[in-house]
Amino acid sequence: MASRDERPVFTFSFLIHELEEGPKTYDEPIERAFVEAALEGEEDFHAGEGTGKLHVMLTKMGKEILANGTVKTSFVTPCARCMKDATIAVNANFDAVAIPAPAPERPSPKNAAKSAGKPASKRPTKPARKSSDDEDDDDIVDHGPDTIRYEGEHLVLDDVVRDAIVLEIPMMPLCSASCPGIERPPLAEDASDRPIDPRFAALLSVKPGSKA
Repeated sequence: MASRDERPVFTFSFLIHELEEGPKTYDEPIERAFVEAALEGEEDFHAGEGTGKLHVMLTKMGKEILANGTVKTSFVTPCARCMKDATIAVNANFDAVAIPAPAPERPSPKNAAKSAGKPASKRPTKPARKSSDDEDDDDIVDHGPDTIRYEGEHLVLDDVVRDAIVLEIPMMPLCSASCPGIERPPLAEDASDRPIDPRFAALLSVKPGSKA
């Protein structure tokens, strides 16, 4: 289990310093309240019964953190054929790369002087030397849609888990692949199959258009 010490108010938050000794694996419960929040805005979708599970392995490589995991949970929605409740199982894998959030931009000497109410010096200023941290940041690569950001000492995976759930919403949810659809009411009994009342049996010998 991930350490809970000094965690911020997130559901899936992990302490980065725990990864210094090597990759670590975590198993965390996914509560129904989290699934309900993830499905907010999705009409007719609700969290299923029970508790889901997040299984994730975190590997720190320099300032990058690789997150490889599986999200298991379920949600309920009306079947597209029979309109009865259909339970959709979620078993989604994900891979993400976490990189540090960009540092806040440092004000230039000119802007700093303005903010202090002092005239800016007209002397040419030397370009600020980059710190070792700045040089390391230049080596960090954005890996596209699978890239997430972290700040401080915590890696938060709430958005990753939420996306894994939402992406499993099917275009046509079914309670089962063999669902026959809405049950039709039974057909009315065919009058020709009913027994004939003996009192009207003589009428069967009368042909249409003939005189009795």
